[in-house]
Amino acid sequence: MALWGAPLDNENHAIDGVRTALYMFDKLEEFNVKMKKRGLNQINIGIGLNTGEVVVGNLGSNQRFDYTVIGDPVNLASRLEGLTKYYGVRIIVSSKTKDQLDNQFVVKYLDKVAVKGKKTGVEIYEVKDFIENKGKYENELVEFNNAIGLYLNQDWVEAKKQFDILKNKYSDSKLVDIYLERLNEYIKRPPEDFDGTFRADFK
Repeated sequence: MALWGAPLDNENHAIDGVRTALYMFDKLEEFNVKMKKRGLNQINIGIGLNTGEVVVGNLGSNQRFDYTVIGDPVNLASRLEGLTKYYGVRIIVSSKTKDQLDNQFVVKYLDKVAVKGKKTGVEIYEVKDFIENKGKYENELVEFNNAIGLYLNQDWVEAKKQFDILKNKYSDSKLVDIYLERLNEYIKRPPEDFDGTFRADFK
């Protein structure tokens, strides 16, 4: 776990956090190249980032304490990290973090999620790259946003058609598979009181 904004104030805490996450994957790629050359196993990671007010300081007992942070925003960041495997992405940020990124990164809408223990959904996004590389992702962002827009508007049949097209183009996308599974169910049994929230009752 890492944190920004304490013990010293940092107005760019969200940007610095996401920048660090992207740099971590650059270094991870270099590390895995070395591991492959040595005939050793490569590793993969997921990163979740959230922004909020937390309790920070030396916390613990007389026997053991650490400088750390606790609170609901910390718990959500941990849940987002766990969801990277479910969605098949490297970096997930909450809407609160995304709103502070000052258009410096390429972000892609993923879902609205109510994590375990919470009733209210939070919009989550994948961070793909630095904004200067946006050209590589423009078609993907437009295509996915159009398909997800139809899904959020409850146009299940048309949304299914668009995700079927995306499945042919992005065959290894877990996100496409997730939405196709939902849409197959929703076409048969449309949900009541739909607000786009997926309940992630797992860690």
